[in-house]
Amino acid sequence: MRKLISLVLIMFSSLSMFGQNSNDGTSDTLIIYRNKKLPSDKMIEKMLVGKWKDENSTIFFYKNRTYLLNFDTGEKQEGFWNINNSLLTFELFRPSGIFKLRGLKEVYVISDFDSTRLVYISPSDKILWHARKINENKSELK
Repeated sequence: MRKLISLVLIMFSSLSMFGQNSNDGTSDTLIIYRNKKLPSDKMIEKMLVGKWKDENSTIFFYKNRTYLLNFDTGEKQEGFWNINNSLLTFELFRPSGIFKLRGLKEVYVISDFDSTRLVYISPSDKILWHARKINENKSELK
């Protein structure tokens, strides 16, 4: 069976979180290749709830759309999360350590997702993150 590859071209030259204007007046472009169709936003929201581990942190996504992000360095971040058009948005409400800006929003493009794997990219710094769902204690997710 032939693999269907979709190309998503995301161009947000007017928003600094997605692209920045270069000195020559052009804008940066972020191109994301997806090797399969992503689940619906509603399905992503349902499957995202749980404990995830990426390259530098452990993230708890709760049913009430709050999250707790524990960085491997000991820093913590808490806030609200949302999925809209395969974009994962974090809104910080309890800053600590180096995260001092209450209300700060960070948006990530989900490039691949299933019940055990989340691949997402930060358009502002173009870092690709790979998270895997890990066994969680149900009491951690209340």
